[in-house]
Amino acid sequence: MRYRFKQLNASELSDALDLSAIEQLAEPLNRRARHVFHENNRVLQIRKGVSAIEFGQLMNESHLSLKTITKFLFQRLISWFHYYNKIMTYLAPN
Repeated sequence: MRYRFKQLNASELSDALDLSAIEQLAEPLNRRARHVFHENNRVLQIRKGVSAIEFGQLMNESHLSLKTITKFLFQRLISWFHYYNKIMTYLAPN
């Protein structure tokens, strides 16, 4: 695996900073690397501090990324996603 990361100038996949380099990787590695790239950015946003609404939006983006990019879903994550949406619908201002 480390050989492939040399193409990204990264020792670890999570260190990859160049999305255009990620797009040049072969399938399915490019889909997985793209998910990691965007997931890292979401984590960095959360670490800076976000509201509960923004946190939920980032979690929704993470879920959709797993669904559309990696095509890999965990049943608990799906359940949490639906539960969160019900809560946010209830708490949303009219």
